[in-house]
Amino acid sequence: MVPTTLRRSLIACVACVIFTSCSSSSSKMKPSSTSAPADDISFTTSRILQLPGAVDLVERDVADGFYFVAQRDGLITRHRYGSSESDIVLDIHTLTTTDNERGLLGITFRQNRQKQWHLYVNYTDTSGNTQIDEYLTRVDGSVNAATRRPVLSVVQPYANHNGGGLAIGPDNMLYISLGDGGSANDPERRSQDLTTLLGKLLRINPEPSSTSPYSIPPDNPFVNSPNARPEIWSVGLRNPWRFTFASNGDLWIADVGQNTWEEINLLRFTGATPPGRGTNFGWSAFEGRHPFNADQQAQDHVPPIFEYKHENGACSISGAAVSSSSNMPILPHLFFFGDFCSGTVYALSQSIEGQQNVETVATALGNVTAVRATSRAIFVLTLDGAVSEIHTSQK
Repeated sequence: MVPTTLRRSLIACVACVIFTSCSSSSSKMKPSSTSAPADDISFTTSRILQLPGAVDLVERDVADGFYFVAQRDGLITRHRYGSSESDIVLDIHTLTTTDNERGLLGITFRQNRQKQWHLYVNYTDTSGNTQIDEYLTRVDGSVNAATRRPVLSVVQPYANHNGGGLAIGPDNMLYISLGDGGSANDPERRSQDLTTLLGKLLRINPEPSSTSPYSIPPDNPFVNSPNARPEIWSVGLRNPWRFTFASNGDLWIADVGQNTWEEINLLRFTGATPPGRGTNFGWSAFEGRHPFNADQQAQDHVPPIFEYKHENGACSISGAAVSSSSNMPILPHLFFFGDFCSGTVYALSQSIEGQQNVETVATALGNVTAVRATSRAIFVLTLDGAVSEIHTSQK
């Protein structure tokens, strides 16, 4: 295996390139349309925090008045909106390492039927394997570290492409994104293999059953398939580092590409079943919309709605945030994403009819690790620790 970091720029090598694809080709993103999402509105950013290795930012509940930031070294901190008040709510640095693309990668909160809140963390353990753990959170948002309960473990064959995303869907199930296992080019062809969880989006009920630390929702697409893992919700992903459910239930996935193309996938929420059930996103038969591994089949796969090429410094997509009437009233329903290598953040609009516009939001931000939304704001995180808020204004 040739480490991804050896094929990146020097700064990416130093940073261990937690989110990059496996190529160093670069170029400028070409918009699908020259029109901006709103020609009379401009974007600005303001730095509000400095938290080295910031990789994820989430809100527990809209009524809380605070949000949480995950740092790659294992710290989770709580921050009050509009204030410098903050505290550490969980420290799992002894459970993880930060070599290559490893570390604490993602967090989310879920409220069960008894109205208890739990924190879920996605990290690589000291052996490099993916581990999902649960912690009970108190009413005030603090975390009870003594309540740690392992939920799911997945063996990782390589040190990269761990995925790392967590989200609670409109059905209150826990969704988990996993990369294809790593190295480069999907060497063991795992993404289209239903016998492995790698290269998939998983859907589980994280509450324990009588025999397991989690249960399988009965409407999962492969629950009755003897040669498939029942946890699988969607297949054909390469390294879905960040994904999100918008406030309307739409599923957005930013999937890191291989040599040439970064991609954004969108599935609309049209009914009682959350989007993505049984969907094949195409990797590694395709990279973006382009044929890749000729020996792989991805029948009836859903191609990305948007892709961009590795040019002018771009090489690895970092999502994923959707604006809403609460966090960006003048520009709701935009998808915000960044590029880890170019340090640029963009806003993409996608109409129901398929018309697209893309606009540059900010440039030269550094190694963008994530763009995240809460009920009150949209934030940009970078590996060097800058946490910035995106603002809009009338021109």
